[in-house]
Amino acid sequence: MFGIGTYRQRLYLQQENAVADTGGGNALGWTTLRIVWASVEPLRGSENIQAGGLTGNTVYRIRMRYDADITSAMRLVLGTRALNIRSILNVQQRSRVLEIIAQEGVAT
Repeated sequence: MFGIGTYRQRLYLQQENAVADTGGGNALGWTTLRIVWASVEPLRGSENIQAGGLTGNTVYRIRMRYDADITSAMRLVLGTRALNIRSILNVQQRSRVLEIIAQEGVAT
């Protein structure tokens, strides 16, 4: 479906979990599960006023090889940008390509 070189951006697939903190308790943190290669395309962006400041919000379409383990509770990291997964589509239901809609600039 896609030629070699189409998936040229390296992303880190992360899952949220409890991490021990210095006070002896647990805090939520993100753990990298693996590196995936994908194509990343910005779809739209907007700016909002939140807590007295301007915040950006960008939505991306990410295409990658099929991986049945990916869920919307995970996120992808591209460089310094955390992309929160909003939807996952198995393209043509053939279990070859995933199309993920992810959003940057908002909390999960």
